Amino acid sequence: MEKVNFLKHYKILNIVFLYFFIILIWVLYYFIDADYSFNYNENIFVLDWHKELQYLSLIKSSLSNLIVPFHVPNLPEFGFTNKFLGTPIYTLFFHSFGLLFLSEFKFHLINHLIFYSLGFLGCLLFKKRYSLTFISFFFLTLTFNLYGGFITKVSSYGPSMLGYYMIPLIFYYFIKISENENDDINNNLLYIVLFSLSLSLVMMNGSLHYFVQLLTFIIFWFIFNLRKFKIFMLIGIFTFLLLSYKVLPASLVFGIEGNIREVHGYTLNPEFFLQTFISIRGILDTGLFMSKNNPFGYQEYSNYISIVGLMVIFVFGITHYLISNNSRVKIKSFILPICILFICAFENFRLYIIPDFLPLLNAESRTMGYISIIFLILLFISTINLDQWYKRNISIKVNILCIFSMLVHTFYLFLNIFFWRIQYIQNLLVNDPRATKEFSGNKILTSTKLFINNDYSDTIYIYSFYCGLFITILTIILISAFLIIRFDIRKKTFL
Repeated sequence: MEKVNFLKHYKILNIVFLYFFIILIWVLYYFIDADYSFNYNENIFVLDWHKELQYLSLIKSSLSNLIVPFHVPNLPEFGFTNKFLGTPIYTLFFHSFGLLFLSEFKFHLINHLIFYSLGFLGCLLFKKRYSLTFISFFFLTLTFNLYGGFITKVSSYGPSMLGYYMIPLIFYYFIKISENENDDINNNLLYIVLFSLSLSLVMMNGSLHYFVQLLTFIIFWFIFNLRKFKIFMLIGIFTFLLLSYKVLPASLVFGIEGNIREVHGYTLNPEFFLQTFISIRGILDTGLFMSKNNPFGYQEYSNYISIVGLMVIFVFGITHYLISNNSRVKIKSFILPICILFICAFENFRLYIIPDFLPLLNAESRTMGYISIIFLILLFISTINLDQWYKRNISIKVNILCIFSMLVHTFYLFLNIFFWRIQYIQNLLVNDPRATKEFSGNKILTSTKLFINNDYSDTIYIYSFYCGLFITILTIILISAFLIIRFDIRKKTFL
C-alpha cells in the first residue's frame, strides 16, 4: 500500500515539476534581455506588440471610465476600421477586469499563465485517456509548448497568439467525437458543448488566425464525415452563440467582403520546408523564401521542433501507419482533411480550394499557418503511438535512449526560444540597420494613443454589440448550468 502511494505521489510530483519547468522557461523568455541579465521591461513595441498592448490599453480605459469603445477615430492608423468592436482582434472576457488593477503587460503575463494552464490541462487529459508514461507526456507537453510555429509568433504578435493553448482541449474533444460510433446528439452533447466552449475561447482571446485555421480544418473534417453533420451544426450554433458579441458587430462592419491581402504560403522548395522543422533561424534571417514586402518575416515560416521531434513525428505519426495496423488512434477520418489543408499551405493554392468570397475562412492570407494545425494533430497522434511502442519495448537500453533523446530535444527547443526571447528580438530590430527602415513605422505608432469617441448615431452597429453580448452571457449561463447539472449527476469529472 505504501509503495502504491509513493508511486502515485511520485507521478504527481513529475507532473508538477514539468508544469513549473515550462513556466521557468517562459520567465527566461520574457525577462532575460539581450545582455543575458534579468530585466523586467514593459516597454515592448516591436512588430505587432505595440498594437496588441494598445488594444489592451483601450480595453483598460474603457473599463476604468465605464464607456464602451464603439468608435476609435485613430484606429485606422493601425490598419482597421474605426469601429473597434467590429474587429475580432481584442481580448475581452470576464477576466479582462484584471486590467483595472494591472498594467497591460502584467495582464498579458497573467493571461499567458491562465491559457498555458488550460493547455497543460488539455495535455493531461490525453495522458489520462491514453495512460501515457511520463516520458511520452514530457515529449508531448514540452513540444506543444515550445513549438517554433508558436514561439516565433508570440515574439512577433504577442497577446493575440495565446488562443493556441486551447488546441489540446479542442483536439481532445474532437477525437472523443470522431471515435464515438454512436452519433446520437444526447450521447455527444457534453463533448459538443465543451468543444464549442474551447473553440470560442480562441476567438475570445482575439486569436483570429488560429480560430480560422481550426475552423477550416473542422469544416473539411465534417465534409468527409457527413454522418456527424448534426453534431457539426450544433458545434457551429453553440460557437456562434458564445461569440455573438464579436460576430454580430464584425459581420456588420466587414460583411462578406473578400480578403484584399495577397495570398501566399510556402514555396515549392522541399529543402527549405524541411529546414523550418530542424533549423534554428533568427528574425533577421533573409532569403528567397521571404516576401518582398516582409523581408524579416521568418516567424511566418518556422515550425521548429528539433531533429528529435521531427524523427518522432515521422516515425510514429506517419511511418507507423504505413507499416503497422496496431494503433490506438484511428486516423482514417483525418487523412483527407489533413491532405487538403497541407495543399492550402503552399503558394496561393488556398484560393483554389477556399475562394476569397467565403467570409471568415478568407481571412488567412499567410497560409503557412495551416501547417501548425497539421503538425499538432500529428504530435498528439505520434505521442500516443510512441507511448505504445515504449511500453512494449521497455528496458534499460530503451530508457537510456529515451531519456537522452528527451534531454537533447529539450536543449534544442530551449535554444530556439532563447534566440526568440522578446527583449533580445526588440534589441535586434531597434539596433540592426537592416531593420531600421522596415520598423520605423512601428516607432511612430508606438507614440499613438488610441482614444474613444463614440458616434451614437451608428445605432445598428451599437445595438448589434449589445444584442450579441446579451446572447453570449445568456449562453454562458445556460452552458454553466448544464455542466453543473451534468457534473452533479455523474458525481465525477466530466472531462
